[in-house]
Amino acid sequence: MTNSYPPDLPPEIHFSWGVTGVGACARCRDIRTLIVHSALHTADECEPLCLECLHSALTSFCSDARSKMWEFEQNGARIEDTPEYQVAKATYDTYYEVIDVLMNNRARIQHTREEVLAHEQGCQSCACFGTNLVFAISWHDHSITGRVHENCASRCSICDNHYYRPFARGVGGYFELHRVIMERGALSRMCQECFDLAGVEESHILCDCGNWDTEERMFEAWDNLYCRGCSSNIDDCDYCGELRWTDGDHTCEEESRVIKSYDFVPSGGFVFHGDSPLNHYLGFELEVELPSGDSLKPIASQTNDLIGERGFLKYDGSLDNGFELVTMPHTLEEYMSKFPFTALDELRESGFRSWDTDTCGFHIHVSRATFGMRLKDTKPTQGRKDAHMLRFTKLIYDNRRQVKRIAGRSSDRWASFDDVGRLTDKIKTGHQVNGRYSAVNISSKRTLEIRVFKGSLNVSRVKAYLQFVHSTVEYTRELHVSPNDNNLMWRRYTGWLHKNEQQYPELVSLLGNLPERRSDEGGN
Repeated sequence: MTNSYPPDLPPEIHFSWGVTGVGACARCRDIRTLIVHSALHTADECEPLCLECLHSALTSFCSDARSKMWEFEQNGARIEDTPEYQVAKATYDTYYEVIDVLMNNRARIQHTREEVLAHEQGCQSCACFGTNLVFAISWHDHSITGRVHENCASRCSICDNHYYRPFARGVGGYFELHRVIMERGALSRMCQECFDLAGVEESHILCDCGNWDTEERMFEAWDNLYCRGCSSNIDDCDYCGELRWTDGDHTCEEESRVIKSYDFVPSGGFVFHGDSPLNHYLGFELEVELPSGDSLKPIASQTNDLIGERGFLKYDGSLDNGFELVTMPHTLEEYMSKFPFTALDELRESGFRSWDTDTCGFHIHVSRATFGMRLKDTKPTQGRKDAHMLRFTKLIYDNRRQVKRIAGRSSDRWASFDDVGRLTDKIKTGHQVNGRYSAVNISSKRTLEIRVFKGSLNVSRVKAYLQFVHSTVEYTRELHVSPNDNNLMWRRYTGWLHKNEQQYPELVSLLGNLPERRSDEGGN
């Protein structure tokens, strides 16, 4: 019997298989009906497998193909434009088709039960050819004995007899007798006769899993008692706090988790706080670490309560033991007057750090919609948007030495200035030398992200960061730039800033207190 399919796929995922006869499986070594398959064999190297081992191997191939699909999906690739993804998906689908065909032809592939049982090497339990057969007692009728595989029988730990269930293969390759977890923690299997003689029912409690355990070793959960073996697989969910089976299918709503996953997006979308005719909104991401290694949950819950609907917490893979505080879009005025910055004080007092770490940064997102808007609120053209974004970005890149002093750090890894000299191309084409790890990251469709700042739990410094981004957007909004003027020079910007000191007090104060030399800078 041979099959070949499917005809419309590339050669590398075109499969064929056939039955070779009866013999020892190359993997499990049992004597079975054997199959060769093009997914696992070549003309020069062919190891026939039994149906069970072939099924296991093909399932592993399915998993590998699905992992490749997952990588493309996680990387945000446009699926329909990715040939590699299409090959991976076709491979995945085809392997499952292979498995379905083999399982549907199982009766044709395997010898009949009568043929196996008539054979001197036939197992009385699983009805397969086999080696390492032992004499065992029938579970249903103790007067009947037969030859079975060792893994098709269970041996009583008390009387040492083998028992089997005819024509039924249980979980793990054998069926279970009554099981008892002994006082020393070892798991023993007992036949019914020995179980009764030992008086297990009088001294032990039956767990839902079928194990018997002593009452003092039982674990209480969901108003029920579980044996020591089951209790090791029960804990409370890190997100919702409810008890769960660690190897089960427990799920909880992402919205209810204290610390969200890295790719979390609010189901109702981002909520804007404050009113801005120019659509000038800011949002920040503050990374914090707990150096002690203690649990994040207690203070995370408290922080979550303090910030309420104005933000949320989420995990970040670059942190060792911490999380990221992400805010909803706010106007600068809304931040300064209503945002609960006391959450930062609570984090610091609870042992969290941001400045004194090598991992934490502070990123500010500014809405793209504000670029190109003029004070008279006329609808901007794309050219006007690009021109404003270029002026804003160029102000930061041209004055990178001063910007790094405000930011408190210089990080070529997380906030590179390597795009300097290529800013026009950066704005027009979206190409960035270091990808999203640029000082001004323009990869997002809705925001520009300024990544230069060192993380801080000092409220005044955080306010100064926000005021810096807001002020640079506003300064460059109506700015006229020509080759013959110097409007993007730092002294021109700071002169404008001091005229608007009332709107940016923390930033002006920070500039006045910066050390004269970069090497003298300190943290707070």
